[in-house]
Amino acid sequence: MQKQILIVEDNEINRSILNEILSSKYQVLEAENGLQALELVRQHRDSISLILLDVMMPVMDGYTFLDQLKDDAARSSPSTETKAARTTPFCVPCAGSLRKSRKWNPRTI
Repeated sequence: MQKQILIVEDNEINRSILNEILSSKYQVLEAENGLQALELVRQHRDSISLILLDVMMPVMDGYTFLDQLKDDAARSSPSTETKAARTTPFCVPCAGSLRKSRKWNPRTI
């Protein structure tokens, strides 16, 4: 079984390019905003190996997605813990858009 990668990006062209690059070696899941991504993480919680996450998106941005993912894990009992919130690596392709007003510490996400 191929490993799964979740691409969370509102730009359809960017999603398509990433999907084309990655789909030969990985099963690619796509979401165009954080809300769709949360639903996919909840459905595939034990099989997602990597999340490529945009920061600036409509409906739910990357920051809110990460906050919600942490909240989901905090509400879970140890036996049903959200694996993705604890162990899935994240790559934030739009990290250049991070603002000084929003401190982002990858160790606390």
